[in-house]
Amino acid sequence: MAGVGLDAYLAGRVGSSLKQRFGLLAFWLTGLVHFWRYPLPRFQVRMGGECLVGTQAVVANGSRYGGGLRLTPQGDLSRRGFEVCVFQSQSHLRYLVYLLRGFSGSHLSLPDVVYRQACSVHIEGDAAVPVQLDGEPSGGLPVSIQVLEKRLEVFVRSTGLGVRTQEGRLSAGFRLQNTDS
Repeated sequence: MAGVGLDAYLAGRVGSSLKQRFGLLAFWLTGLVHFWRYPLPRFQVRMGGECLVGTQAVVANGSRYGGGLRLTPQGDLSRRGFEVCVFQSQSHLRYLVYLLRGFSGSHLSLPDVVYRQACSVHIEGDAAVPVQLDGEPSGGLPVSIQVLEKRLEVFVRSTGLGVRTQEGRLSAGFRLQNTDS
């Protein structure tokens, strides 16, 4: 699972001691403190010849996100490809609606939420827009995500953030590669 925008911003502010002590609850506590501080900048999401503008994007192959949210409710781990959910509002109040409706998956009926299935996505925008992979901060934009045979590759610009990898692979099955070269 990859997230661009608000979720990555919050993931970057969760302290390791808070994570160890409270687990998933640490992300919710951090959200209460930092939610209003994130400016919700716009970025471009390109897939299948389409270009969307969003302020949050979730790319996943599963249907569950963050312990109960169903942001990609049609996700199926046995199917090739992944689900892409793009939130377009720059209003924090609207994000509260996204959150509440995200528990049931009913956010998909909102006019400012776009949901697609894809095998390749490129997201670009200001380099300060954060990216997270499975809840871990993973740099900033641009990011390219492609489904490959039995694995998912994620290309991100180099950040020097020290994302731990073994032979370029994260334990979640992602492979990071620098898009600067």
